[in-house]
Amino acid sequence: MPHSMPEIMAKLVHAIRTLLANEKLAQFSPSEVAITFELGWLLRELFGDEWDVSGEYDRLGEDEKALQYPGRPAKKPSNRIRPDIIVHHMGETGVAHNLLVVEAKLQGNRRNHDYDDWKLRGMTWQQGEFGYFVGVHLVFFIPGQRLSACKIYVNGKERPDGSAWLMKQIHPDE
Repeated sequence: MPHSMPEIMAKLVHAIRTLLANEKLAQFSPSEVAITFELGWLLRELFGDEWDVSGEYDRLGEDEKALQYPGRPAKKPSNRIRPDIIVHHMGETGVAHNLLVVEAKLQGNRRNHDYDDWKLRGMTWQQGEFGYFVGVHLVFFIPGQRLSACKIYVNGKERPDGSAWLMKQIHPDE
């Protein structure tokens, strides 16, 4: 893997801090789509030309992206997925080409958290088709310029130690 977990997380922390420091976003409190676009844009600047950063990307090579992983929530009738943000090598498949997957929500949006959890578990599972190195679920409170909650996933499992570490990096005084 060309990047280590500390390198990946340092870039993510920098992007989240920059996003939360944006006074205009705090003032106007735009939609989840606008927030994930801004976060993706910041990540693109940090990962440079070595990796592609894509939002709502629904392709696996030339095919439609679908996740074969047990436990799909019953209210989702299909295995087709579109992660909010991915850091990957576009057009390539396999573990070596999938670095970071991010799902984001705005505080107060309680919809589909179980679906995001399933998606992040499946997309980081190393025996699966995607094998992303790390997955992150973020919950933003934009008017308060805060990250309300986060979960880190590695190899199909939530890592509470990583989640606590990320929150401490974003809000060190708490």
